Amino acid sequence: MRRLLLLSGAAFAPFSPVFAQASPAPAPAPAPPASPAGGEEIVVRAQPEQRTAIDRDTYTVRDTAEARSSNALDILGRIPAVTVQPDNSIRLLGTSGVTVLVDGRPSPNPNILRDLQGSEIARIEVVSNPSAQFSASGTGGIINIITRRNALNGLRGSATASASRYGGTELRASPTWTHGDWTLSGNLGWTRDVRLAEVTRERLSLDPAGTAPDTIETQDSRSRFEFVNGNGQISYRPTDKRTITFQGGMITADARTTIDSVTVSSASPGAPLAQRITSDFDYDAYNASLEYREEGSRQGELLTTSIQQYRFDPTSEVTTDFGAGEFRFHSDAFTRARIFKLDYVRPLRGRQRLLVGGSINDTHDFNRLEQGGDLPLGGNPFPPVSTIDGTTLEVASYASFQFPLLGGTMLAGLRIESRDYDFADPSLGEGPSDAHLFPSMTLERRLARWLTGTLSYSRRVAWPAIQQLSPALRFSDATTANAGNPALRPELTDAIEAKLRAETEGQTISLTLFHRRTDDLFSFLNTLTDDGVLVSQPVNVGQRTDRGAALAVQGPIVRGFTYSINANLIDRRIERDFGIFRVQHSTNYSGTAQIDYRDGSDGRRGADRITVTANYSGPYNDGLVSNDSYFRASASWSHAITDRLSSVVTVDDIFGPTEFRRSTISDTALTRTTNVSDGPRFKLALTYSLGRPGQPQPPAPAGPSVPVPGVP
Repeated sequence: MRRLLLLSGAAFAPFSPVFAQASPAPAPAPAPPASPAGGEEIVVRAQPEQRTAIDRDTYTVRDTAEARSSNALDILGRIPAVTVQPDNSIRLLGTSGVTVLVDGRPSPNPNILRDLQGSEIARIEVVSNPSAQFSASGTGGIINIITRRNALNGLRGSATASASRYGGTELRASPTWTHGDWTLSGNLGWTRDVRLAEVTRERLSLDPAGTAPDTIETQDSRSRFEFVNGNGQISYRPTDKRTITFQGGMITADARTTIDSVTVSSASPGAPLAQRITSDFDYDAYNASLEYREEGSRQGELLTTSIQQYRFDPTSEVTTDFGAGEFRFHSDAFTRARIFKLDYVRPLRGRQRLLVGGSINDTHDFNRLEQGGDLPLGGNPFPPVSTIDGTTLEVASYASFQFPLLGGTMLAGLRIESRDYDFADPSLGEGPSDAHLFPSMTLERRLARWLTGTLSYSRRVAWPAIQQLSPALRFSDATTANAGNPALRPELTDAIEAKLRAETEGQTISLTLFHRRTDDLFSFLNTLTDDGVLVSQPVNVGQRTDRGAALAVQGPIVRGFTYSINANLIDRRIERDFGIFRVQHSTNYSGTAQIDYRDGSDGRRGADRITVTANYSGPYNDGLVSNDSYFRASASWSHAITDRLSSVVTVDDIFGPTEFRRSTISDTALTRTTNVSDGPRFKLALTYSLGRPGQPQPPAPAGPSVPVPGVP
């Protein structure tokens, strides 16, 4: 493994290219085409000349009035094969475990998809089967959001104010100013949100030798979340071929949740236990990065290097008052990461391209946990103070080669990635420190003028986090806790995909067939202690095999109307290493349908757009955890009051409240949890454009981190 680490580090050494400056800069890529329906869509699939590599689908985001009042979650919901869950998590081809990057790097902001405005996004890369260029982490694929870095001279951007049900409020300004070789942009926002929820938790002991009582608990909760975030970007082009970009941002947030709970225990069914749970959460974070990009003398030659540091400091305080006593839990934590990346692409003869690069990621996690007082259903045998303290060092290098093959284009690559764990507690040893090889392959060929086929393979990994390896207990209330598992191993996934994409008469149809095998599958094992505390612990449950299909169709219906449909079907087999049922077989299916109506010209007074979206998710099984089906719908109406001022009315969870049911089973415990949403939720937003009315779109970005042209 040490030898692999040295080889990975050596990948940085050979690349000190001297770039000539005589050749003119490449011409900007053409602007995205208008939608077939005659209007202008927010999200448009990039044309072949705008694509950056054959292993991804690229979608450009237009700087429209509606985009300025939308966030990244709204934008992602319009992209084929991408599904936004009610909890704001992302699925790709119906599969979880998706890694979201911003400009190729992770973000310390857990709400980045909600904070990032559509007007700040230049394009989105969807990579369901990533090549060696990307980090091997993320078994469900990668979504890379590329922010805008160039604009027309002058002031652009937007200012937005919104109000929603239960007192939610948001104020946000996202200006961009360009003059000559300088571009300055920023995003400053204040958000206050209130959420209500009803929860039912049923816990049954299956251990005949155990003494933990069975319980049924009902909860009514109210959560208030408030945060201020600001970030800025300064981009300078000293020459036509060089760009230096500095990005920085800060976040401060606090949340308070109050839960009124009533628990009925089998030990005393006639004496329900009333509790009030108060949870306070504070969060501070900062992020800074510096990136240097230089184009070479050859068309498409590019060197990109960057360094990033981020840190976030969450603090939580949980108090459970059950009348006869009180339980308290306090957590102080921080995570600090430093990341260095280098990518270089060199065009060779014809359509051949060589891509090389690597990265180093040094992360430190620390968490001090304190708990005390009494437990409502028993004693308190747990230690009053515990500490989670450890670092990870991830080193990676890759090489990929793109070349013509069989009338198409092949992108073949190999990534070497290692991770070393170092714990302050010597009893935890080195953890799952290891190095792995991650091969990848993508073959794309145009089968007809209107039909393109792609065949790909990749190997991915999900590394355990420091907190997933430490056995220290982290309480969310007096009867619920999480603990790590020192024996947890990395989850490895091999994925094969075959994709057909057809474009004819304004309709776009994409069919993806896939086979994924995951070894050492992560799931969560729940255990009821004799004191009535449900402890959830990550474990490796065995092997999962998914065979599935994903269909995405979009296009015009009649003038002014467009539609999009995403449908996912997965045949799942899980072979467990332990448990009551050693082999589980299930069929998972989900779908999203969306209809858009557009009238008028974007950015002009009187323009209207109405969007209706429906999501259905069938039963979902993942090892020891299963989720029931649910249906959810939303609608929005945007209206241009003037050329600068627009209003957007949104109704989410139209048919709410919606129930979400989850159950877990182990040899010793069965749990069933039902969450009831607070829908329907209404939101009114006003957006003011800082650009001149009718101002043309800025040119499409000249290229992302690794500009490799697609199939001609």
